[in-house]
Amino acid sequence: MAMNWGQLSAQLTMNAYSRQLPFIGQFELTTRCNFGCRMCYACSGLSHLSLKERELSAGTWIGLAKEALEAGTLFLLLTGGEIFYREDFREIYEEISRMGFIVSLYSNGSLITEKVMNWLCKIPPAQIDISLYGASPETYKRVCGNAEGFQRTLDGIRRLKEAGINVQIRTTVIRENAADIDRMIELAEDFDLKLNLTDYVSPGRETGRKDTGRLSPAEQARLLKKMDAYYNREEPEFKLEDLYEDKETFHRALECFRAYENSGSFPCNSGKNSYFITWEGKMIPCPILNIPQSYPVTQGFTDAWKDLAIKCSEVPTCRTCDKCSLKENCNSCPGRLLNETGSFQEPALYLCELTRENRKLYHEKEDDYEGLCNTNY
Repeated sequence: MAMNWGQLSAQLTMNAYSRQLPFIGQFELTTRCNFGCRMCYACSGLSHLSLKERELSAGTWIGLAKEALEAGTLFLLLTGGEIFYREDFREIYEEISRMGFIVSLYSNGSLITEKVMNWLCKIPPAQIDISLYGASPETYKRVCGNAEGFQRTLDGIRRLKEAGINVQIRTTVIRENAADIDRMIELAEDFDLKLNLTDYVSPGRETGRKDTGRLSPAEQARLLKKMDAYYNREEPEFKLEDLYEDKETFHRALECFRAYENSGSFPCNSGKNSYFITWEGKMIPCPILNIPQSYPVTQGFTDAWKDLAIKCSEVPTCRTCDKCSLKENCNSCPGRLLNETGSFQEPALYLCELTRENRKLYHEKEDDYEGLCNTNY
């Protein structure tokens, strides 16, 4: 029986998980950026000059990509910072694109000029995700420190759409742009796209900074429910099972993905078949979690992956969370717990309150989404 792409991807992911292959990778090429977003988890607080001096070279990234391919990576995301801010991004991207990966890009879109678009069209990525941080220059000024970035981002999205490149729009909502959420949805729909929401704003990965401007748990819960209603409006009858003609394959895939949640402390595929390499060459489980870590540049990619996988399997669980009656409704994980509390084994007040607020909202008969920003947290 022929497989569609969703089925094939699930089958490959299952195989990689069972063999603990590094199937899904993310390369953080830089943390330099032309925006200065207060909620950015990757910002290190260093000057651009210092960052540039410490970034891995183009040749090193290309070499790591070759090793990753040989080790079993198929899906590779190139992210930042802002990837188009790197002067040698074109060299890195062209070499990696020729290797056979399914390459995706994360960008703020503001540096995708006509010149960049003419080049990118020749070797388009499988997908590019563009971050939209507001619905006006004024909001962009408050969130990103770059008022001109608003129109430049829209221009970048327009160019990508006109070129036929698969583009997605996502946003991160904090106090400074919460009032723009409805207009951001409209802007996405103007491009015949859906607005995707980052469901959690993490303290800084490297700085531990918690002054991110994120919403209070109650505000975030209301926002999440609002977006759930929006997604259900867009695809009211969609069921994951409908992608599969072969229901046996679907149920095997479902069992595999559920196994993620039950094997070790990570309720996802971090350290099981996925990894993240930081701008200065550390391999870590995911973008927000700085430990455990290994060093692919000095250890070699394969040894670094094996080292990381072992260390991830040894990360302790939070016993308090394990015993909590709301565990099944909570999205806590080692990365979130560590960033919130400084420990893998302490419950995070923000996540606890968010879970309670979510439960409370989903038991209410009527929803009120007005006034997302009534309090600070």
